[in-house]
Amino acid sequence: MLTLYWLFFTLLTFVALFIVIPYQRIQQLFSFGFWLGFFLASVVNWLGIAMLGWLMPGDILLFGIPFFSSLYFIPLAIGFAHYYPLKKDWMVKVDYVLLFAAITTFLQSLLAIFGMWQGTSGWNVAYTFILAALIHTVMTVYYLSVEIKQVA
Repeated sequence: MLTLYWLFFTLLTFVALFIVIPYQRIQQLFSFGFWLGFFLASVVNWLGIAMLGWLMPGDILLFGIPFFSSLYFIPLAIGFAHYYPLKKDWMVKVDYVLLFAAITTFLQSLLAIFGMWQGTSGWNVAYTFILAALIHTVMTVYYLSVEIKQVA
């Protein structure tokens, strides 16, 4: 039954992506979403399972990596890049990273409430927020380096 929840949750994020972001922009940002959404989430999930004992009940495991819980990060990464405040000052960019870290932490908390994610007894919401802030900082550094190359 939880597999259907993962499928529904993942499909919901993709539907939201196509509603709020133009299709041409999704095409432009898909590689960003794949590498810094799906791939990075796969690495983090794999490390979380292997080293911290995380569980994603009901998710389909491919080579020990939860598929849907990694896949649903593609729309989140594309949304992050699409709405990134490129022309704003650094403080707005820091706020943006913290906002997306908070959104990710909220989504992770929802997954925990619905039984779709289980951390270890030592893992808490603060650690989730710190991890999300680090991941979104990496995404920002990559996005800014790619944008600089495209402008130059």
